[in-house]
Amino acid sequence: MRILFDGRYFCRHLDEKVGGRSGIFFVTFNLLQEFCRREGVSVTLHIDSWANKEQIAAALERDFDIDAANLDFLAEDVQPNNAFERFYKRLFAYKEKKKRKKQFVGRSLMNIVLFIPKKIRKLIWSYNKKAYAAAVSGHDAYFSPAFYFSNYIEKNPALKKFIILHDVIPLVLEGYNIAGGGWLGKVCRNISAEDTAFAVSAYTKKDFQKFVGPERLNDDNCYVTPLAASDNFYQETDERKIAQMREKYHIPAGKKYILSLCTVEPRKNLKFAVRNFIKFLWETGADDIVFALGGGHWDDFIKEMEADLANLGKCRDKVIRLGYIDDKDMAALYSGALCFIYPSLYEGFGLPPLEAMQCGTPVITSNVSSLPEVVGSAALTINPESDVECVDAFTKIYSNAALRCELSAKGLERAAQFSWAKTADSMLAVMREKINNRM
Repeated sequence: MRILFDGRYFCRHLDEKVGGRSGIFFVTFNLLQEFCRREGVSVTLHIDSWANKEQIAAALERDFDIDAANLDFLAEDVQPNNAFERFYKRLFAYKEKKKRKKQFVGRSLMNIVLFIPKKIRKLIWSYNKKAYAAAVSGHDAYFSPAFYFSNYIEKNPALKKFIILHDVIPLVLEGYNIAGGGWLGKVCRNISAEDTAFAVSAYTKKDFQKFVGPERLNDDNCYVTPLAASDNFYQETDERKIAQMREKYHIPAGKKYILSLCTVEPRKNLKFAVRNFIKFLWETGADDIVFALGGGHWDDFIKEMEADLANLGKCRDKVIRLGYIDDKDMAALYSGALCFIYPSLYEGFGLPPLEAMQCGTPVITSNVSSLPEVVGSAALTINPESDVECVDAFTKIYSNAALRCELSAKGLERAAQFSWAKTADSMLAVMREKINNRM
């Protein structure tokens, strides 16, 4: 099976740490890694026309343990070569300048000068389109980890097309709305009954069906395929490594900590978590615990968070901003925590609770959207708008060692039910079936 794998978003963020390396980035990486490991699967990475193949290959091998020798690359390059295109655009810009100045003779002369370059440009476009279409048609399937297909892919009848559906956040949550729904709106408007979709949860499948309609998205072409936590999330038992991590991120020695790790944005409900942590301190008198807040952030929302933290008074030093966490420190950070809190108002899947459980960390999370599908009975689930339930969950975790041990064991067992190998195998099985049925 020959798969053309959309790696454009992934490759644009290979060198980033903050912001770009979010959920879609890691989903892409893990599935690319798994696809490349499968016998009988040939993967071509679809990249931007301006991307440097050598740099991408080096980064994949250096940082992501992907053998670039097992990959082919195809650039989405249908434009004329750069030197000629620059020459043509300069001539065209000069003609437009004459037009704006109403210099009729000069504009007419430029139209004559441009006649031959325009014909050459058209021929180059035509040749490049045919060459690109031929290269694309040499594959059985096109796989997109999130974004809708480019026009050249969409219009190619030789390809079976597959896409992952993550969530409908920009369409349903206040503050995320984009005119037309942005790239997600394009997915909803253009996905067809001939395409095949992988929804990351049953909740996400239902959400997309509301916007797309059952005639274009149904059980025949949409499959629930859960995600998984990466291998770098594991139960760290080396106390020295945990101590080194604490020192690196300035978590006070000798203090327990409740961990929150996510993008600092409104739907993650972090103000709720911090507010109820302070209430928990007031009600219990606990003085040996802090709240550790890590992850990337929205610039505007972080200003609101900082203002709220400044108003905590004597409790201000009980909340610690960790910032962005290096990948290699994740296991120690999760494993050292008393518990992990994730009171999100909406998720399409919800990887962080699964990552925490894979590290053996007790989890408190919301009982809404897809999160109950992820954690099952292995976490404390709360109403993400109930202060009482949140404070009660903090109190139970803090005061009950037996409960912590129980949740840790259940979490490890639950996390073991998810793996990227299982996810990739499920997707590849569907892809083979769809390709074989077409033939």
